[in-house]
Amino acid sequence: MDEASILKTGRKPLLDSLQTIAQSFPASGSPASKAILSKALGQMLKSGSPKSSLLSLNVNSDQDEPLVNILSINESGLGMDAEDYEDAATVSKYTGTVALMFQVVFGEEDVANRTEPLTDKDVDKKWSDAAKEVVDFEVQLASTRTNSSDLYDPAKSYNPRTIEQLNGLTPSSIDWSVMLQEALPAGVNYTRPFIVTSLDYLTKLDVLLQKTPAKTLQLYFSWVRTQGISQYLASPYRQPLDVFNSGLKGIPLDSKTERWKTCVSAVTSNLGHMVGHYYVQTAFKGNSRQEVIKLMENVLLSYERTFPTLSWLDKITREGALKKLKAIVQTVGYSTVNPDVASFASLEAYYKDYTIEGGDYIGNRFRHNAWDAKKEFEKLEKKTDRLTMDGMFPTEVNAYYSPTFNTINFPAGILQGVFFGVDYPEYVNYGGIGAVGGHEIGWWTNETAQAFVEKSQCFVEQYGNFTVQGPDGKEHNVNGELTLGENLADNGGLRMAFKIWQSRFKSDSYGR
Repeated sequence: MDEASILKTGRKPLLDSLQTIAQSFPASGSPASKAILSKALGQMLKSGSPKSSLLSLNVNSDQDEPLVNILSINESGLGMDAEDYEDAATVSKYTGTVALMFQVVFGEEDVANRTEPLTDKDVDKKWSDAAKEVVDFEVQLASTRTNSSDLYDPAKSYNPRTIEQLNGLTPSSIDWSVMLQEALPAGVNYTRPFIVTSLDYLTKLDVLLQKTPAKTLQLYFSWVRTQGISQYLASPYRQPLDVFNSGLKGIPLDSKTERWKTCVSAVTSNLGHMVGHYYVQTAFKGNSRQEVIKLMENVLLSYERTFPTLSWLDKITREGALKKLKAIVQTVGYSTVNPDVASFASLEAYYKDYTIEGGDYIGNRFRHNAWDAKKEFEKLEKKTDRLTMDGMFPTEVNAYYSPTFNTINFPAGILQGVFFGVDYPEYVNYGGIGAVGGHEIGWWTNETAQAFVEKSQCFVEQYGNFTVQGPDGKEHNVNGELTLGENLADNGGLRMAFKIWQSRFKSDSYGR
């Protein structure tokens, strides 16, 4: 909460970080050499920068071999959603914001000494020109993006490719061996295929990079780093970006998050399992775990009873779904492996390489990002474990189903409040956590999939007619296709939870 020290530190940490980009990726009027660009991308991935450039490299369990961790390549690197680049007014405001932020970071005047925020009139022409160059590149980058619906389609987004095949997709711009050697920790030797979510994106990216001067890319990389790190700086150094994001997202600028909440969020995101250890001790007591497991077993029983009544399920699919139901594993409250949140020894081993220095808030953020990236890449040398609640800490108010592991996961954070309570009447728990856990479980043949698409069309149309008011004051329709999975899961889960509670109520109407 030491805002005075953060203000005193000023923009120096960001300038130092940008200097490393200038050194590793020198500017010129010609396109960058493949070796230099590949090495620079690898260094950015290794640093764990909070905002990725051009692409992201993620570690996931392979859907075809769940016990194996693989690298997936995903689209990344835009400062806004791809659709926002189609609106001229938004692009103009964004360009002005980039120019202001460049002035804040590189200008001779330290904005902490100003009594009034910077305006467009305060921006030097070279930073206005630089901003236009960056945004023009991002507009072209946005045009290479894959349709969101295709990215959410497991069949279209699962494209295994060897490193040789990847080099064939980006022959002019990226040498994947060089990039990987730079990004991965010492001792991690990755030889498996990569999963590419969009082959078309890599092909188009290669064409774009062929015609982009190294000078433009250096400015772009500097902006991506600025956008990612500015959130850690004192308010005067991020003010232009805060104003822009406020307008873009429709959130009033004066709705400032209280500082203690920012601090709690920072500690939780950096030391989530450690915080979770104490949270579980305080908020997840008694037989909560056993109660949730029992409740979910009943919800799954409701699915088991319902499957035979669904006319659109063919015999093969029905048998597969029932087999899948019986094999589901529940993880409730917190991970018991990698790390075991309840064990101090396990937590100590997990965080042993993570260094925290008092009074160095931004430095601690940098160190965490690099440590976290290293921790992720080291998973490539290990087998996966179904009991790891990967990607969620115990404090999170959320839940998820993993189709790869066939597990249902409930962090302790959601097992409270309106969702669940050990002493609540059953109708509250079944309507809360029962509905959350009862998301639709999908497994079908091509014939069944077609029947499912036809049956689900009414949901596409229903939700497609819902509207929300955007920051521009206009009404915007929900994308019924894009939200179909969640909409079906919510409705299906609530229906199954209600059915099983109803049967329990009939058999014991005076019970809990």
